[in-house]
Amino acid sequence: MKKQNNDKKEFKVEELEQRLEMGRWAVGGECESGGICYIQEF
Repeated sequence: MKKQNNDKKEFKVEELEQRLEMGRWAVGGECESGGICYIQEF
């Protein structure tokens, strides 16, 4: 398996909301108008 060098991970809105409920929201998260949210991990 090859590792992809991706700075951002894609989350579905439902998965993002679940993470928000679990308190795993990361600072620097961005949401675009396509319903896709990106969370940058530092």
